[in-house]
Amino acid sequence: MERQPVRLDAFMEGDVYIDYPYERVKFRYEKETHTVYQRWYSETHETPIDHDSHLYNEAHSGGFMVSREDYYRDD
Repeated sequence: MERQPVRLDAFMEGDVYIDYPYERVKFRYEKETHTVYQRWYSETHETPIDHDSHLYNEAHSGGFMVSREDYYRDD
């Protein structure tokens, strides 16, 4: 999947993966549970975070939607 701006309608369609390279962090929104996870570059574990996280909201406007594979990849 090519990097594209975060689309709000994507959250209604399914899981959403966001890369925010400026802060070297990625986010995953799990539609089934409405949970947001944060994963720092080069770390293997994810941490659930609040939807009102400042960094997560910054990623909405300055990050990119990526594929599931890209979310778990660190280049």
